[in-house]
Amino acid sequence: MNPQPTFVSFHPEENSKFLVTGKNCYNYLKVSDGTSIKGDAICFNKNTEHQSSYYTGHLWIANKIVVTTSDGQILFGEFSGEYKGTLPDSPGEKFPIRSIVAVKDKNFIISDNTGRFKYYQYVGFP
Repeated sequence: MNPQPTFVSFHPEENSKFLVTGKNCYNYLKVSDGTSIKGDAICFNKNTEHQSSYYTGHLWIANKIVVTTSDGQILFGEFSGEYKGTLPDSPGEKFPIRSIVAVKDKNFIISDNTGRFKYYQYVGFP
């Protein structure tokens, strides 16, 4: 399975670090010496094999990384890139997440390819 990156964003506090997500792609990378990129392709949800490896989007919020998948899962991890868990109220397979957008300080909206959306208010991850 070849990785197909679709989304890139920089760490909000350390602009030398960035995250790349997409189909079969979760890369937490760092620019060093101003020109070279270092990092490893890691499986963000390695502890839960039943989840999709198609990461449809991500954002940095409340000192966490929030990553969405094509099978409706909302995963979260540390700013270091380490996986921590899945939100228990992820919408699941009947809501294949296509995008995620930050709203206000610590809230976000997810949407699917049919125009439906869901709003999440951050109250801390489990």
